Amino acid sequence: MWQVVIFYHSDKAGAEFQARQLKKRLAAERRAKFILSDLRERTPKNLSARINLAISVGGDGTLLKVSHLMAPLRIPVLGINIGHLGFLAEAEKQTAARIIRQIFQGQYSLEERMLLKAVLVSKNKLKKNLGIALNDCVIRSYGTGHPIRISAWVENNFLTSYHGDGLIIATPTGSTAYSLAAAGPIVHPHLELFLLTPICPHTLAQRPLLISATHSIKIKSPDAGIFLDGNYAGKLAGELVISKYEHPLMLVRHPHLSYLDILRTKLGWGER
Repeated sequence: MWQVVIFYHSDKAGAEFQARQLKKRLAAERRAKFILSDLRERTPKNLSARINLAISVGGDGTLLKVSHLMAPLRIPVLGINIGHLGFLAEAEKQTAARIIRQIFQGQYSLEERMLLKAVLVSKNKLKKNLGIALNDCVIRSYGTGHPIRISAWVENNFLTSYHGDGLIIATPTGSTAYSLAAAGPIVHPHLELFLLTPICPHTLAQRPLLISATHSIKIKSPDAGIFLDGNYAGKLAGELVISKYEHPLMLVRHPHLSYLDILRTKLGWGER
């Protein structure tokens, strides 16, 4: 029997209701056991030992939070969108029950998505793990509205010094998020690389750059804050090191629906 945890965020309108309705509807069919988990509260312990599937009920923000919890445990995640765009979600609330039944019957595929990890290295070489991100790490002004200067290295090779509102270091998944709004390119999620997208650079010469994820990115900026998937992670005091996280997120996908299909239907890519 499948063991399933359904995550929701009780601050999001309608999320708890939809999660409870989904559990009630599917539990009656006796194909799986379900656990409900509010992301505002403590996550249930020992999930990796007893869970086959995690379901995220909400928008992309909810799925990002669930990805941080499930990627280290290698538990597949299915996104159910009850928000607006829901680019990462596989199902809408109207089709959720049908798609979950198909999953129980083995009609699904798993798609690996790369995450990044951020480590802050102090002047005394002490390391602090700031966390992981599915979309991006953003370095931007901390507490002021002024442009900042950001120095970047690839491994130990100096890259450049950015001057502007900030810098986005995105994964391929994050290429359709903040980076896209900052004029970055769309990157297919099967590639493993970092996308460096400057935010409002005060020059015509700096444009987005793709770097292999086999390399680490080192950042220094004395007046910057660090944000992982939109959440404040701390002030950049010392050196920030961005590298590929050792475990990918396992996203549950429909076997006959491609990433390019989603680009066209949800982002309107290629429309005239």
